Amino acid sequence: MKFLGDLKLFDDIRLLFDLPYSSQSGMLGSVHGLGDLSLLLSYPIIKGQDSKLSIQGGVKLVTANVNSRNLPQSYQSGLGTNDVLLGINYSFDNFLLSAAYQISRGRSKNEIDRLKRWDDIMLRGGYFNSFGEIKYSAELIALKRIHLSSVVDPINPSHFIDFPGSDQFQIDLMTKMSYPIFSNFNLEAAFAIPFLERKINVDGLTRAFTISIGGFYSFAY
Repeated sequence: MKFLGDLKLFDDIRLLFDLPYSSQSGMLGSVHGLGDLSLLLSYPIIKGQDSKLSIQGGVKLVTANVNSRNLPQSYQSGLGTNDVLLGINYSFDNFLLSAAYQISRGRSKNEIDRLKRWDDIMLRGGYFNSFGEIKYSAELIALKRIHLSSVVDPINPSHFIDFPGSDQFQIDLMTKMSYPIFSNFNLEAAFAIPFLERKINVDGLTRAFTISIGGFYSFAY
């Protein structure tokens, strides 16, 4: 589930926010709770009749508990670092192309592995349309971590070691549907499955599949 918002600040500048609520489970146990809050400013630099090119910038803030039930970072609802988000989006007709870069330099305060993630690059391409009041989309999302992540050395807790294979490439297929409940508020459901899956799940981002349901409220004046 996600709490989403879209606030129009000025004529061409919008503030987007995203606060997920998630549940994770595995052999060691299960965790559920609020995730990390994302805040993003979006500005269109080119607007045509059927196309738009926008740039985006923002932050992802630590709002999730990273030590819930004393489980490793991969079970937690948040990543444990304050990240910088940069992106560019191009939409034309019913197609979307985008690229994004997530800058992460902090280390999680998770007491088990003290994970330090490196930057991520994302490329995305998709198709969107509507059927009556129902909006739908399908996207391919490619993710690549540019360097190995590091965790605390279990033999020497005062040192950190690179985690082998933690910079793997991943490709996901995501589908979304949204339906308006009343003015400015939509229900949204999303389903994602990996085409090319990361084998190393040190940060918890690897999933067999992902389902999310939430409400989207658009602020306007």
